[in-house]
Amino acid sequence: MGKYENLQTDTDSKCKDSTNVLKMSDIKSKFIFAMCGRGNYYPCLILGAASVIQNGFKVYFLRQDIETEVPSNGIIYDPDVLKEIEVSYVENSVVKTGIVRILDKVKETPTSFLIQSADKCAWIPLPRVFLTKEQAQVVI
Repeated sequence: MGKYENLQTDTDSKCKDSTNVLKMSDIKSKFIFAMCGRGNYYPCLILGAASVIQNGFKVYFLRQDIETEVPSNGIIYDPDVLKEIEVSYVENSVVKTGIVRILDKVKETPTSFLIQSADKCAWIPLPRVFLTKEQAQVVI
């Protein structure tokens, strides 16, 4: 297992139930949010099926410049579910939070998000948006 062992999920996961296994055909966009590191969900590009993690995907995390595998239950595969949800983003090296109001897309692929924070609305590019573990619990 090596570098992938910390990405494994518990045995009670929905992934173990074959009726709930996420397939490539279920995913609307090649750009998704996947769990990485301490449980935060970051934007990434799906490269294909995983070779090590059963029912997983090989992904490339945009901001971290990392290629790895993630379990299918560790992703948010439909960016549309983020509308009206609180997310985090990086602006001028500062982490901020706000509510997603609109997703700007090109052929079903999100490119940026209109995020309303306490003091303003701003278009934030996809690579700068992420969800904390707590924020992700609302949509997973």
